[in-house]
Amino acid sequence: MAKNTKKQPDQLNILTHNIRVMNLNRTKVEIKTWRNALEMAETLFMPFRADLYRVYQELWLDAHLHAIIQKRIRNVKNKKIILRSSNKEIDPLVNKQIETMWFYDLINLIMEGLFWGHSLIQFDTDGYNIKSVKLIPRHYVRPELGIICKSSIYDNDGIPYREGDIAPYLVEVNWDLGLMNIAAANTIYKKYGVIDYANFVEIFGSPIREFRYDNKIMGAKEEADQLAEKQGNSSAVSLPKDSVELTLHKGADGNSGNLHGGFVDMLKDELTILVLGQTMTTKDGSSRSQGEVHLEEQDEVTKDDMKRVIYFLNEVVKPKLIGLGIKIEDCDFEYLPNKKLPVKEQIDIAKTLIDIGLQIDDDYFYDLAGIPKPKTNQNTIVKKKSIHTHKA
Repeated sequence: MAKNTKKQPDQLNILTHNIRVMNLNRTKVEIKTWRNALEMAETLFMPFRADLYRVYQELWLDAHLHAIIQKRIRNVKNKKIILRSSNKEIDPLVNKQIETMWFYDLINLIMEGLFWGHSLIQFDTDGYNIKSVKLIPRHYVRPELGIICKSSIYDNDGIPYREGDIAPYLVEVNWDLGLMNIAAANTIYKKYGVIDYANFVEIFGSPIREFRYDNKIMGAKEEADQLAEKQGNSSAVSLPKDSVELTLHKGADGNSGNLHGGFVDMLKDELTILVLGQTMTTKDGSSRSQGEVHLEEQDEVTKDDMKRVIYFLNEVVKPKLIGLGIKIEDCDFEYLPNKKLPVKEQIDIAKTLIDIGLQIDDDYFYDLAGIPKPKTNQNTIVKKKSIHTHKA
């Protein structure tokens, strides 16, 4: 494969020479915060996404949402992608160019664009090879204006990235406002639901201690208060004897915690269905048949993502790579088919073949299961059922 001879000028390193990047300040996220940010992102006059990215940045810290997003991304980026020529051959020298860390990172950023809605990715080259890919900070990119802000996220003028000298080094993923926007409400409600649950556990998770004192004795109340404080952090009340009765009333199924836990679980299930299309591959299912149906649904989601990635690589990324001098004009990206069945299915097939009279070498089963074959000089212990005859 011919080497790339188009050297990237130093001034085109956007992150180093062109913009002064500042942190996107974190903020407390509530439903109102998200709704206001969404209105700003969708306004017809000068739309502005940075506030929405500020919301996404906080949602990204949610453990459950982050885990299921990463699961969906892994389902795609761990699949083998190759370059196949028009004559259906696979050239190892051509494919060596994408068997690198930068290509792995590229697939990850493309898939992240599905959730964030946008990724502007820069190729960093040394004149011969692509060294890495870098994400231009999303809050400094204004897709509706086609610019990269130089000094402030509020700039209306900046560096045009769809044309000019830097355009050949950039790939843009632009898929609306992303799935994070749909997940926002559930994630926010879940966050505050967990906080309420924590408050519930703090109040009702420990026994409430009741101290009674004789109000006729001077200093008895103060002594009871000090005693309650010294005996731990559990809730405590001090009451005068024979004057006030204390009764704790629970809310709707409140003391068991089912109300809070059920609410949080419902929100988690909805998020899982949004991202993965099902729930049973992230928690225990009720039956094998239901689990298989859910796994099949997740496979359909993965197939859809794989098609999206392949179309993007061939229609958007490939012309960029050719423009950088990489000779892949006669090739297309595609996934390498995984024809290997799960071990259990292979064993079941082999057993079926044995049942109909075919012979299969023992080594096949040892190799398939990854179990070392016993040495010929070792004694093999075979357990047999004992047959006992009893006289009536």
